[in-house]
This record gives sequence, structure tokens and C-alpha cells, in this order.
Amino acid sequence: MAGSILLGILELFILFGLGMAARKLKLITEETITGMSRIILDVLFPVLIFQSLVRDFDPRRLGELWPLPCAGFAVMLLGGAASFLLEKGLRTDEDSVRKTFRHLCAINNYTFLPVILLGRIMGDTGIAQLFFLNIGSTLGFWTIGIGLLGKTGSIKKLLRSLVTPSLVAIILSLSLSLTGVGGYIPDFILDVFKKAGTASVQIMLVLIGASWTGLSFRGDIWNQGYLAFVRLIFLPAVFSLILFLLRLPTDVFMVSLIAAIMPVSSQSPIITRRYGGSPDFASRAVIVTTLASAVTVPLWVMIFR
Repeated sequence: MAGSILLGILELFILFGLGMAARKLKLITEETITGMSRIILDVLFPVLIFQSLVRDFDPRRLGELWPLPCAGFAVMLLGGAASFLLEKGLRTDEDSVRKTFRHLCAINNYTFLPVILLGRIMGDTGIAQLFFLNIGSTLGFWTIGIGLLGKTGSIKKLLRSLVTPSLVAIILSLSLSLTGVGGYIPDFILDVFKKAGTASVQIMLVLIGASWTGLSFRGDIWNQGYLAFVRLIFLPAVFSLILFLLRLPTDVFMVSLIAAIMPVSSQSPIITRRYGGSPDFASRAVIVTTLASAVTVPLWVMIFR
């Protein structure tokens, strides 16, 4: 299990490294990162979400597995709500860093690493249940996650920032699935959407690595260590206690727990570029929490198994 996690983390950092090398060779510029980030977030991610929910969401299983998407959304809601108290532990006066801290408390790596881990623990059944949970996670990402980066003091701007192409894709795809219309969309179109969206995930990781050029941890060691404690130890402990008290079925409990113990989202450096916050703080957080998760994630799983 620990080996699977380490390989997943290694894969992430190989892609990050390719981006750093491309930036050093001047194959990727700041303008490239900005332009490609907008294409990924406004076009390719939405079509990936759309095809995934149209193809994989089965309305007939709502009665059986409804706690999963609720848990996916609750993980982000709990982290986002707690962040307003937890940010008092930060040592900074920068509003952009505080907004990014709140975002990172709410948003974690809810797809890539969990797929590797659940495949090892529960096989294909665990992976299928993760995708069902990710309906709630995806909704939380594009509402709570983006909202926490919104302009402070302006409800209008905040609401405007929530209306993203990905949120539109979620609403549209779920509507088509619930009405049965999604079944009439040709597989060929969904296959194209899947290929385009899947490729964008790898490109995004390369762009994140490219954005790390000149990144320094000077003066930010306390904040990064504090965030790692909050994201990997404190919030998982609170959420796992809530899950335990709910007496959920074992498989639902384990999938929900895995969602709660992940490091910060590797997408966050790109998201903060697009919607506000501190990309540098987010980039450092990806490095620190992803590396630390190689220790904390196996420990959490061993405790609850």
C-alpha cells in the first residue's frame, strides 16, 4: 500500500519536473502558463466532467450510495468552514495568502492519489465508488473552493466567480443523466471528451511544475508546516470522528475516509492564478503536503482498517 502511494507521488513529481525543465529551456513562458491554464479550466476540464457524469453516474444507485457524494461535498464544506478559525495560526498579513489557506483547507487531491490507493485496498469497486463520491467533491471544488478565493466585500463578484464552465458542466450533465437524455449522446463524442479532458490533467501538472521556477520557501516554513498539520492531521481526525459516529457501511466509510486524508489539490496553483489567491503559496503547499502524505496517508489507513 505504501509503495502504491509512493509511486503515485513519484508520477506527480516526474510531470512537475518535466514542466520545470521546459521552463528552464524557455519552451514554456509565463504567457504560455496563463493561456493554457484558461483553456484547461474553461474548456477541457468541463468536457471531462461532463462525459464522466453522463457516462458513469447511475441514478438507480442513488438510494444505495447517496452518502458518498454527500461525504465528498462535506469534506470540503467542513474544511472551508473551519479555515476561518484555523487561519488565526498563520503568520502573515497578506490577504492573498489567507484566502489561499482557506481554499487549501477545503480542497484536496480528490481524484489522482485516491484512485491509486483505493485500487490497492478495494479494487475496481472502490474506484467506482470514488467516482460516485467525486460528484460531491467536484461540486464542492467549483463552489466552495472557488468561492473562498472570491473577492472579499463584494457578493456580486463572489457569485459571479462561482458561475464557472465546470459548474455549468456539472449541472448540465446531472440533468441529462437524471432525465435519461444522456443515454442518447453518442459514445464517440463522449470518448473524444474523455481523451481531451484526460490529456489536460497531465498538461496541467506540467504547467504547475513550470510555474515553480524561482519558488522559495524563505519566510514561509511555519505557514507551510502549519498547513500540512491542518490538512493532513487535524481535519482528517475531525472528519473521521464524524464518519465513525454516523455508523456508515464499511466500504462507504473507507472511501469517504480516503477522500478526507488526501494532501492539497495539485490543481490549486493553476486555480489561484485564474480565480485569485497566491499561486506561490499554493505551489509550496502542493510540494510539502504531497511529500508529507507519503507518511500520513498509510498511517491513517492502518489505523482505520
